[in-house]
Amino acid sequence: MEWKRVKGQILEDAPMRRYTSMKVGGPARYLAYPVDAPDLVRVVEIAKAKRMSHRFLGNGTNVIVGDRGVDHAVIRITKMRHMQFEKRTNGVRAEVSGGISLQRFIRECAGRGLSGIEKLYGIPGTVAGAIKMNAGSFGVAVSDHLLSVTYLDRAGRLETRARSELLFGYRTSSFT
Repeated sequence: MEWKRVKGQILEDAPMRRYTSMKVGGPARYLAYPVDAPDLVRVVEIAKAKRMSHRFLGNGTNVIVGDRGVDHAVIRITKMRHMQFEKRTNGVRAEVSGGISLQRFIRECAGRGLSGIEKLYGIPGTVAGAIKMNAGSFGVAVSDHLLSVTYLDRAGRLETRARSELLFGYRTSSFT
């Protein structure tokens, strides 16, 4: 399987210091930027076919990479930027890709007159990272506002789980 099948960008020997907020870190063997969920599945399939481990990276706000770098595929989800709002009888449902910055998502909600998550505004990182660590502040946690999460399971398949099927605690979730 070749990287050419990926719609997003693939970089070789990418210096990770460019992609972390601490500005440290050696090269990643591959740095992949999938653009949507099917592209993400392809990236993982290719990494597995190459017998290469993979790690996910959002905005790099909670990550330190060693100077020697990493010999695996780093999957940066920041090009996965789908965001859709749907009015419903009981409110508004937002469908958001994990690569969207949490602050951008909150600004979009505020711009539409939606409230409830604005207390999370100062938290850096992506929506995916916020869900993984169940980010929170001022008595509000990300999990308080989730209906469901679609994620890549360990086998590389997309799975969707209702909020009630997932575990969340103080700065932890089923994904940590």
